[in-house]
Amino acid sequence: MRTLALALALLAGPALGAGIVADKDRVELVSHGLYCMTDGELVEAPETASGTVWQGRIPDFRHRTLEVPARTGLTFGIEYRGTGPIETVVTGRTAHPPFDVSPITEYVRPVPLPPAGAAPSFLLYTFDFPYEEVPGEWTFEVLDALSGTSILSVTFAVVPDEGQPPFLRCQGPPVA
Repeated sequence: MRTLALALALLAGPALGAGIVADKDRVELVSHGLYCMTDGELVEAPETASGTVWQGRIPDFRHRTLEVPARTGLTFGIEYRGTGPIETVVTGRTAHPPFDVSPITEYVRPVPLPPAGAAPSFLLYTFDFPYEEVPGEWTFEVLDALSGTSILSVTFAVVPDEGQPPFLRCQGPPVA
């Protein structure tokens, strides 16, 4: 019986607090999971734990998941848009466990909330350096810019890469 319970728990999905919470009257979660990225420019961002962020990269959705292997070069996050008729500005927040090189555990910035039916916006993270590959809960949030209330929150379980399948392909069609 104990073996059956363990097997069912493993099949149930990601560990930790992985999950999705959305105010569906205000925001639509278009997708979440793993992405492939075009080349871009790495620019200074002292308010982040790594000190840099990517600009000019175009994301290509590849695999829907809430469990992410801690693997250099892997990009994960969310794709979202508003449910109303006009674009507004909201706050994007990415929270992660601490890195050995920095006490910073979140990155907060203004982001667009596109109107219903428009091309979505993204909150993404790429493991560019080995020190960023920290297992634990990684949360991507869209917050109301005035009240600070969360209108979308997606928590991923980042897990050690050992034994994880190399299922992300950036050539060819997305993996189901």
